[in-house]
This record gives sequence, structure tokens and C-alpha cells, in this order.
Amino acid sequence: MADKLTDVGFEVEEMRPLVQQFKGVVVGKVESAEKHPNADKLSLCLVNDGRENYQVICGAPNVKAGQLVP
Repeated sequence: MADKLTDVGFEVEEMRPLVQQFKGVVVGKVESAEKHPNADKLSLCLVNDGRENYQVICGAPNVKAGQLVP
């Protein structure tokens, strides 16, 4: 990225990795999301982290199957 910016006339003075600030974050795939049976504003989700499935209660109104979430 720094090379491309330099090529178009922008000088890159410094580069710092941001990944270190987010160490330990796991991304999971929402396999299914259904309305919680006992709550109007919650969803009951099945989330896979690449190794295991987890049942997660979620309060996000826009959660859907197929999403990748931290």
C-alpha cells in the first residue's frame, strides 16, 4: 500500500501495524439465527469459530445467517 501511495505522489512517512491492538479476537460465522423464544429483541444464534459451534444469544437487530462476526 505504501508503494502504491508513493507511486501516485503521496509520501508515506510511517507505517504501523494495527493488528497487534486486536490480539486474541476470534471471527465466527453465524450458521443460523432465529428469534429467541422468550424475548422479543433477542436472537438465538449458532456460531462456528472454525473448530466448534456455540449457541449465542444476540441483541443485534441485524444479525443473519452467513455473517462473519468478531
